[in-house]
Amino acid sequence: MVRANLLAQQTRFAETIAVSGTAMPALVPSPTEIAAAAPAFGDLSPTAVADALRSALSTLEAADAELTAYVASVATAGRSRAAPGTLSPVPAPAAVSVQNASPSLRNGLVYGAYAVGVLVTQLALLAALDEQRTLPLLSPFCLIGLPALAWLAGWLTIGLAFRPGPGDAPIKRSPRLGALICFAPDLLLCAGLAGLYLVR
Repeated sequence: MVRANLLAQQTRFAETIAVSGTAMPALVPSPTEIAAAAPAFGDLSPTAVADALRSALSTLEAADAELTAYVASVATAGRSRAAPGTLSPVPAPAAVSVQNASPSLRNGLVYGAYAVGVLVTQLALLAALDEQRTLPLLSPFCLIGLPALAWLAGWLTIGLAFRPGPGDAPIKRSPRLGALICFAPDLLLCAGLAGLYLVR
């Protein structure tokens, strides 16, 4: 849950940074920060770890509240002029927001990244396994299981990384497009095997 929240918050944080026009700070903790946080886990007992995770989730919720308040202030400033002599956040162009990107393009890139992993795994298994014994047994998993897992991973990633804000429309995950992309490595693999068969 903590990792999923961190992934979603990184996207929101990048959008908020784009709105403010400031430089993106390092989001990965330094070794010193990790060492300073380690004592919170105490003796690594279930109680100590649970308390540390509750503290982490509470901190993430507080950060989400700050981001939501800032984005709301930007939206308000965009609808009305600021009073002379006052400072107001600068509205960000729609183009800088990941959420405003084309859903089909965004989702296609996510599914495509997992599809590349499927193709690499299939080629590695094809090169490593015995063609007469082991490979036929694993063929259903390679041709159906791997693409299905890639599709599921892409579907979940889109839902976690691009969660809609309060009042926004539900996220579009393009499941049919994802299925076509994730099963495309099967076509490439079959075409490659057919080419090798003809060459032999």
